[in-house]
Amino acid sequence: MKRVNIEGLKEDYTRDENVGSAVDCLMSLPLLPPREIAYALFDIKAQFDADNQHASRLLKLIAYVNRQWITKRSIGPERLSVRDNRNGLTYAARKAKLT
Repeated sequence: MKRVNIEGLKEDYTRDENVGSAVDCLMSLPLLPPREIAYALFDIKAQFDADNQHASRLLKLIAYVNRQWITKRSIGPERLSVRDNRNGLTYAARKAKLT
């Protein structure tokens, strides 16, 4: 949610159903199987056309999620996904446990 603030979408998240839905979908990506996360991100991105007043900020948010969580070698879909996670820990919980 911090990045939603940074991109200036905080108020739009609560007021605009499309923005709220997109952000909720982005936050739900870890619930998907790893092989479906990149496809889902593409589907979220495809929902917005250039005429949407929030499109540029949402696309920046989607690019951030892709860069920092999906394509980053140290994380990627396999570590991001909590689906069928045998030890029951999310990436953030595992990282916190190590420090």
